[in-house]
Amino acid sequence: ENFVDDSPSHMAALCDAVDDPRFRLCLDMGHAHANSNVYVGEWIAELGTRIDHVHLHNNDGSWDLHWPLGRGTLDMDRALRLLRDTVPAATITIEADFEPSLKWLEEHGWI
Repeated sequence: ENFVDDSPSHMAALCDAVDDPRFRLCLDMGHAHANSNVYVGEWIAELGTRIDHVHLHNNDGSWDLHWPLGRGTLDMDRALRLLRDTVPAATITIEADFEPSLKWLEEHGWI
């Protein structure tokens, strides 16, 4: 899982160096948004099929606040579309207040 990484390149290189199909990555989209100047979509594009699991939460882009999906500056709908198009089988954990996050997912047609 990425935490304070500034870019996805180290995680991609690590996964490639291990070179084992059982070794996959967890992309924490909130961490990428708060701790990196690289847009979350670029994380998804570079890590690609190395991603197996995703931690989902939003924030203001500067602090790891674990806000619900509809609150914050990360365009969650766009990021989820990119994720779905890149790794549709990835599993997801919502790491935010569950009720408003589920409501947001329902309102935006994700569930």
